[in-house]
Amino acid sequence: MMILIPVAVGAIIGYFTNWLAIKMLFRPHYEKKILGIKIPFTPGLIPKERKRIAESIGQAVGKYLLDSDTIIKSLSDQAVDKEIKGWIEGKIDSLKNNHNRIKEVLENTWDDYTHIISTVKANMASLVLSQIRKEGFIGEIVTFLHRKMDSINTDSIYNMVEKQLEVIIKDLANSDELKESLGSLINENIRDLSQDERTLGEVLPQEIKESLERYLEENKGLIGQSIKRILKEPSIKAKIQNSISGLITENFNKVFFAFISPDLIAEKIFSAIERYIDNDEKNEDVIFIIKTLLNRLMENKISDLAPRLVDSIGQEGIGQIAHKVIKTFSNPRAYNILFEKIRNNLEAKEEENKERILDYLDRNIRLILNSEEMEGSIYYFVSNFIDEVLDKDISSVMMKIHNANFDRIYSFITTLFNKFLEKELPQIVEFFNIERVVEERINDFEIDFFEEIIIEIAERELKAITWLGGLLGGILGLLSPLLQMLY
Repeated sequence: MMILIPVAVGAIIGYFTNWLAIKMLFRPHYEKKILGIKIPFTPGLIPKERKRIAESIGQAVGKYLLDSDTIIKSLSDQAVDKEIKGWIEGKIDSLKNNHNRIKEVLENTWDDYTHIISTVKANMASLVLSQIRKEGFIGEIVTFLHRKMDSINTDSIYNMVEKQLEVIIKDLANSDELKESLGSLINENIRDLSQDERTLGEVLPQEIKESLERYLEENKGLIGQSIKRILKEPSIKAKIQNSISGLITENFNKVFFAFISPDLIAEKIFSAIERYIDNDEKNEDVIFIIKTLLNRLMENKISDLAPRLVDSIGQEGIGQIAHKVIKTFSNPRAYNILFEKIRNNLEAKEEENKERILDYLDRNIRLILNSEEMEGSIYYFVSNFIDEVLDKDISSVMMKIHNANFDRIYSFITTLFNKFLEKELPQIVEFFNIERVVEERINDFEIDFFEEIIIEIAERELKAITWLGGLLGGILGLLSPLLQMLY
């Protein structure tokens, strides 16, 4: 009995002491007073130091348990990757058997389906527009066009244009519509000239007048021979004789013609003109007469000459002029000369023309991309694309994802995700401020709930400490009688 009682008392005291100490960690929850005097050890240690404990736990979790490196390592773990891949494969397999349309699924999922889809369409169209309107995108287009233009074989283009020009000219040469249009243009220009009060000499450039005079001086003999040949033509001879006969008839009394015929007089006068022209020494006089006639002609007003020109040649003559012009330009030699001039001009200014074309394309590309019509077209395209996708069966979309495709897609997504983890996750973790979140969450707990969490976590350890107190108390109770027996 002398040993058992001290051991029992010591064990009880040790057990109770530790039990009380553990309880005093949590209780009381609030400060207690008697007659205004604070009772020591109130509130309990944990309620009293809850803010400091929350701050310490927050720092421990934020800095050591859930820091960005730990999160990245956990998300990049092969086991996690395998679990995610398996979960995605399972979802895809289940979707391959889903024959509902995407639209139907989303309508059942989203209450405001119409508004959400409209917003998605508008945002996608806006995103596409913002991308294609960037300077970098426009610059890439212009650079691409520049490279393509540099790689183009200009000789092949010139040859193609030449062939097309030949075909066009041949078609135009046989076009009655072109002949009529050209005749109308000639008539229109003649009508405009009928209002021109300038003289022919004022209209013609001085170089042309000087060239005419020089030609007359240098080709006297040739001109004389030409006039002789013209006068000897029967039709010309008859017209001149008739004109002379008419003048005589108009200016002489009919009694005079009883003695001599007007036609005989006309023939004599024409013969005299022929003899005069046949004399080579008279070429100077002929040229002088022609110059005098030209000078008189130069003094005439355009407004007087134009109507007479129309009366002289008539509409048939204008049509013949138009036909002659068309035939002249449709002549192979003529269009070869024309195209050669065009080609030489283009080759001489090839680089300049390229720059002009690129500048033109640059300006118009910007105008087109920034136009309201482009906005409407992009929205129409995006809207139709989204509607087509939404109208498809989920299974038809998922069936296209084969194992090889899935591996490539998953590998691509994984690469993007890992890059995201490396570059963006640290900032996101910092933004969330895990330390502050944990601290605030702990401070929001009720004291009872906070106590329950700690006890639930350390229940076995706390019980062991309590019983350890009883054991130590029993050992101390045993030492006292043993020491008394020894001494």
